[in-house]
Order: sequence, then structure tokens, then C-alpha cells
Amino acid sequence: MERIMLHTRLKPRICRGLTQKGAVAKTREQHAVTLIASTARQPEVARSWATVHIASVDGWLRRAL
Repeated sequence: MERIMLHTRLKPRICRGLTQKGAVAKTREQHAVTLIASTARQPEVARSWATVHIASVDGWLRRAL
């Protein structure tokens, strides 16, 4: 079951990385700034960056479908 869940979550990520220019770099940047804010004990900043990332992925997914 865990393997199936990993596959279903991984496939769209790979597709986005292949079809959207700069997606990998943008994702890494968004993850990095979220982590930096978290380790700096800035939960609101971390939450904001996480929201930006999720909205970005959600927007791509809606356009792709």
C-alpha cells in the first residue's frame, strides 16, 4: 500500500518537473526558504512560504488536468 501511495504522489511531481520550465529550481527554493524560516523560529513566514508552494503546485495541477 505504501508503495502505491508513493507512486501516485511521485508521478505528478515528475511530470511537473519535466513539463514546467524552472519547476525543480522553484520547488527547491520554496522548500529551502520554508526550512530556513522554520529553523529561525518564524512560523508565520514558514507557513506563508508553504502556502506559496502549495498554491503553485495546485495551480499547475489544475492547468494540467
